[in-house]
Amino acid sequence: MKSILIAALTFALGANAMECISLDGLWNFTFHDNCKPENMPREYTITDKMPVPACFDIMPGYYAKRGIARYRRSFTLEKDVLNAFLVIKGMGLRGTFWIDGRQIGYSKLAYSTLEFATGPLAKGEH
Repeated sequence: MKSILIAALTFALGANAMECISLDGLWNFTFHDNCKPENMPREYTITDKMPVPACFDIMPGYYAKRGIARYRRSFTLEKDVLNAFLVIKGMGLRGTFWIDGRQIGYSKLAYSTLEFATGPLAKGEH
């Protein structure tokens, strides 16, 4: 099975307007083999870059490897947002999602579209 990640951030601008920030691009990446999810340290060091969307396990250096992939990137908001939604349009077998050090979601629904509410987000980098 391939592991894929496609993500976007969607938020309301007003009563009828929505804005979407695509999170496609080059993400910071770290791969952990021989590690169980329940034993993952919260802090880790970035060791590589990985395009999103992509399947890490078909990329050179990670071909056919099994383990835990960690992706990280930042985005900037031009103004405060009351609530936003992290929209995942595909991922591998399972994933845990964080914004600003807060866990906002977890799923074991492989290859499904997922949506997680972020709560309020202030203007600036996240």
